[in-house]
Order: sequence, then C-alpha cells, then structure tokens
Amino acid sequence: MDRERQSGAAADMVSRIRGRINRLELDPLAHAGRPGFVEGTRELVEYPYLIIYQVFDERGEIVVLSIVHGAQDREGRR
Repeated sequence: MDRERQSGAAADMVSRIRGRINRLELDPLAHAGRPGFVEGTRELVEYPYLIIYQVFDERGEIVVLSIVHGAQDREGRR
C-alpha cells in the first residue's frame, strides 16, 4: 500500500471514530457501549479500535479516556 492510500485509510478511520464519539452526545446513546474493563467505564467498538469513555450523568458530560487497538493486551500479560 502506498503512502497516499495509507493516509487516506487513516483519515477514514479517524473520521469513523469521531462519528462514533459524536453519536454518544445523543442522550439515549451515552450508555450504548458495553461495560468497560475498568469499573465505571464503557467501551464502544469501532473495529478494530475500542473507544474507552466514562459518562458523568450529573454533569451531562462524556469523557473519552482512551482509544486503543482491540488486539492490545490491556491486562499487562505477555
């Protein structure tokens, strides 16, 4: 894959991830993700990435904590 196609694919992935995050702003979708690996967090899949976020209902705020590749070992095992 040449550099131009790679950067186009990367830009497309960033756009897809941003779109998923923006949809979280819709109140009924704020809790749409599955329960997270860490208590109090949620995870939304935009394959092959996971968007890890936390919902603060009392403040009406969603905070994106991290975006990680789904194949990443988050338990620290090798």
